[in-house]
Amino acid sequence: MIKKNTELHSNTDISDDWGSMLVALSDVTETNYYRSTFNYEFEHAFITKTIQMMGFIGVNHPNYAAKAVAGLYRISSLYTFGGVQWDIIDQMGQICQRTEACCNRVIEYIHRIISTTWTQDIADIALSVLTMIEQQWAPKKHMFTPLLYILGHGNTDQKLRVITLFSRQLEGYWEKPIQSIKHIVTGDDSIQLRRAAAMCLGDIGACQGQSVREAIFECEETLVQKINKIKKEINKKSMDNFSLKFQLQDSTTILNLIRFYIKKYSFH
Repeated sequence: MIKKNTELHSNTDISDDWGSMLVALSDVTETNYYRSTFNYEFEHAFITKTIQMMGFIGVNHPNYAAKAVAGLYRISSLYTFGGVQWDIIDQMGQICQRTEACCNRVIEYIHRIISTTWTQDIADIALSVLTMIEQQWAPKKHMFTPLLYILGHGNTDQKLRVITLFSRQLEGYWEKPIQSIKHIVTGDDSIQLRRAAAMCLGDIGACQGQSVREAIFECEETLVQKINKIKKEINKKSMDNFSLKFQLQDSTTILNLIRFYIKKYSFH
């Protein structure tokens, strides 16, 4: 038997119509009779409608927003197919758009969902919700956790969106993302992604001070070593070194960008 979500059931009086509805909607999705009787198509349609109703309550009745978010996550832990997870993150985002107090919990739930049910579509809706939270409310330090997960598993476009979000978080908490961004600057296959990561570090270094600037200096040192290594490999080969020449060109481009920021810092 599945343990009831105390966050959803707590402080819900029987005369509390909206709260009672949230509990009823969540409970019905867990009954063995319900889950064993309906076929997949009906079950999916019912769950989708339940998610929409919970989202409606959370958006239009802010006093129940936290309970709605808890109910949505409760459903996400029972039904892990992608469409349901997408709908849940989308509804959580709509609730956060109206109620800032739910943002940190939603960020935590998003990380749990994407780390257990990863698809490109789910990552895209997660990034959309996280972007909305970043743009509408004050910076949330917990946002780095799901963003770093997407940075490690997403495609190039998703990683670029993550780096854009990182670059706008100007109030500290840089211990976690610095290492991941440095790795992209010095070693990723995409020149577009490397350039965006270098600019992110460079711009943040102008605001955050010495700790982030040290990462820039470390990137310069690593890139110089990498370029020298590539040059040695090119000299060893008289033919079939086109890929090495492209690597040399890309790394030199990034090194020049890094040195632009270092020079910029010297004038401050």
